[in-house]
Amino acid sequence: MPAPPRSQDPLPRNAIRLLDAFERYYRATAPEVAAIEAELNAALPGPESPGMWRCNFNWLGCLTGADYEKAAWDRWHTALVAREESRSRAEKSFRDEVATGRPLAFVRDPATGETLQLDYRRWNERMNFGVAGFTEDFVGLDDLIQPGPCTIVGGAMRPVFFDLGEFQPWLLTLPGRQSCRQKPHHDPHRPEPVTAERWPIPEMEPTGPKRAAAYRLVKRVWGKYGGPIKGPSWRENTDELNKRRIDGEEIVSVDTLRRVFRA
Repeated sequence: MPAPPRSQDPLPRNAIRLLDAFERYYRATAPEVAAIEAELNAALPGPESPGMWRCNFNWLGCLTGADYEKAAWDRWHTALVAREESRSRAEKSFRDEVATGRPLAFVRDPATGETLQLDYRRWNERMNFGVAGFTEDFVGLDDLIQPGPCTIVGGAMRPVFFDLGEFQPWLLTLPGRQSCRQKPHHDPHRPEPVTAERWPIPEMEPTGPKRAAAYRLVKRVWGKYGGPIKGPSWRENTDELNKRRIDGEEIVSVDTLRRVFRA
């Protein structure tokens, strides 16, 4: 069966495509990136004439042009292998992160303009084959090069993207993110940052089936943060919760969500 075509559809506003998202993740979390790229540039041999001879300073030994070229490229190849191994490690950790459901990955239905959420549980089932890291915006269940969730809509594979408003704050929370190790400074004339107040998630799961299902969804989406922010309305929090549902999870009503938090 032939592979479905890849459709280069326009992305919604405030979206970041898969390829760019991975590159940002890689550079933010891999401390060796700068050193590897510097070595790749330094090890790149310059143009040489195939017929030239290269000798050491005391004339004890010489290499033909072909042997000299091979020796020169060996250093570059070693640096290239180091970069591929580094990108492969980053790909694995990136897949593991996205497989938790944060950040969520999407495709777009070009016929309706609707944004469709991908099944995040499929991201870390297999690694890329033949390439390290993501080199394009398409993944698929049966794709050999870049496996991932099903992205076929209307008979074609659609480009994967993330919501930039979710992706950028998430990237800043990653433990491996690089920094310049600046010293902390306290300015008494500047107000201290305000920590968002959240609705605490109850410790016990409710007994009612609808509230229990809503409770499990709340734990999955907001569990690591302690609960939803108190600023937005219950309608806004409910809409956000429902946007992050996956297959098999029921739609939550505003009243049910309020009952979960006893608000």
